[in-house]
Amino acid sequence: DDITFLYKVWKEEVIEKRGYTKAGFGGQILPRDWLAFMVTNYREPEEWKELVKMADEIDEITLRGPVVPYGIGGRDGLRRFVAERDTGYYRLLKTLKKTLDPKNIL
Repeated sequence: DDITFLYKVWKEEVIEKRGYTKAGFGGQILPRDWLAFMVTNYREPEEWKELVKMADEIDEITLRGPVVPYGIGGRDGLRRFVAERDTGYYRLLKTLKKTLDPKNIL
């Protein structure tokens, strides 16, 4: 179960291991599935590098589990992790992007 897996990663990696208590775990019910997400709340710019490092480590762990990412995000998103795995998902997203946005406006 991906929700159980993601909750365990969130609880063990974010809260217990790193002690980062300014984080939330949530989800949305979609027509055919669930969308789970982890949220980190920060106010200070100096926390950004720490959060990106933590997110990268958690992404590595999460993508080894039974999950399919919802998009790949921007500059600090999942692009690097998804592309490295070369499961076809990244190539599909790139093909869809090129087809739907041939002038690279979006």
